[in-house]
Amino acid sequence: MLFAVAGAASAQTSVSLGGIVDAGVNSIKLGSRSALKISEGGLAASQLAIRGSEDLGGGLKAVFDLNMGISLDSGEGNIPGPAVAFTRNAWMGLDSSAAGALRMGRQYTPQFVTLLRSDPFGLNGIMGSANLWFATVAADQPGLQAQQVRQNNALQYSTPAAWPVSFTVMYAPGEAETPSKSSGRLIDLAAGYGSGPFWVGLSRQDRKSGTGAAPVASPDTSINQLIAATYQIGAFRLGGNIGNQKTDRSGTASTRLAGINGVYQTSGAWKFMAAYQKRDVASTSNDQTAYTVGFDYDLTKRTTLYGRMLTFKNGGTANMQLGGYTFTAGSAAAGDDGRSIMFGVGHKF
Repeated sequence: MLFAVAGAASAQTSVSLGGIVDAGVNSIKLGSRSALKISEGGLAASQLAIRGSEDLGGGLKAVFDLNMGISLDSGEGNIPGPAVAFTRNAWMGLDSSAAGALRMGRQYTPQFVTLLRSDPFGLNGIMGSANLWFATVAADQPGLQAQQVRQNNALQYSTPAAWPVSFTVMYAPGEAETPSKSSGRLIDLAAGYGSGPFWVGLSRQDRKSGTGAAPVASPDTSINQLIAATYQIGAFRLGGNIGNQKTDRSGTASTRLAGINGVYQTSGAWKFMAAYQKRDVASTSNDQTAYTVGFDYDLTKRTTLYGRMLTFKNGGTANMQLGGYTFTAGSAAAGDDGRSIMFGVGHKF
């Protein structure tokens, strides 16, 4: 790919500015607490993106993506916020129609992309039940790290998009020094296959504890494994996922996850969706379940009215919290269940 860059005779450059703005009224309840809020992200997370490419010839392009998250209720940034920064994506790379794509920087992990493809609520929205894959682990699972959505300092290669079987590998060194150079390291492998109405993908993600800024002497390894699939039957699409999370830290319980969903796209502007996700913590009653139902109504190709209802249940002493909100009193208490009902509008530009 690099030799092809040197031999390119001419170049065409394009830069685009785009994004999503999304806001709605969110009625939320957690245990005995409740509130009415203006929230963003019921359809998709609000964001501003600058993307560009330069044609280097021979099917090779130089590409980049700078993407920041925005909270519309305050105008501040998010992930983690409140400063505005390109924390959603910040990478550059080379794309070749024949050799595949190589990218460097902060980017989505292959496992997240695999799960994203199977979920009708898009995961970037706050109302999807599959967000249990990323929720904070229960108190009786010390050292277990949930699935990583985005990764800093990452190097990623993926095979050409035209291939029926795809492969993606990501490696992020963590950039730690002493006492352990493996602190914060991530390795993520994914593969997918699509034929006609059927698609299936699988991924394994290994994460070391610690970070480059705060390395640990003996990092634990958390392993997230996932299989996701979809099947299109006319206007109806059935999807699902199954997998597990575990760590090599002694005495920490592992987790099994499974979910199923469906989406019905009418011949008009309506789309209806439903999803169920279960998170089962081994040998305990601290399990979590989440349900989401919703609809989209497309006013235009870019503007959508939507409604969502998410409910989640915490078993035992679990205190998972979904719906993209927090209360001033802090997180859920042990065993608190929650509910979120949101109506809003999203616009893509």
